[in-house]
Amino acid sequence: MTQLWGGLDGIQQRSLSGLSSDLNWLRRGGQVAPRAKSAVAVTPDDLSELQDARARNDWNKVLHCLRHCSAKLPAFDVAFLRATAWQALGFSQVAGAFRSFAAQLEPNNAGLTALALPLDVKASMVDRAGSVD
Repeated sequence: MTQLWGGLDGIQQRSLSGLSSDLNWLRRGGQVAPRAKSAVAVTPDDLSELQDARARNDWNKVLHCLRHCSAKLPAFDVAFLRATAWQALGFSQVAGAFRSFAAQLEPNNAGLTALALPLDVKASMVDRAGSVD
């Protein structure tokens, strides 16, 4: 494992560490990591940095900022933004895990529930909707 880690560049190592952190957030049911910043420790500058990264579509920065600001944000928003960021970075399966969690948090959100369906289920629904019997 150490040899594989050593073969990654710095950006890849940070992305993998970040992914691990994000997936652990899911495992904890959206609860903030034990050693993470508390909600009161999250500053307006932290939130502004997140907002700026989102406006620039800087998805790696969005994910980084979410790891520092999640205590101050609703779990649904964190899950939805992580899904959006991971999808934009090309990791659709990871994004799907966060979409599914967001859908669990807001089950009455029909649009989000449809987005959380696995891609093969969505394709099947489109095929059936387009077929004429």
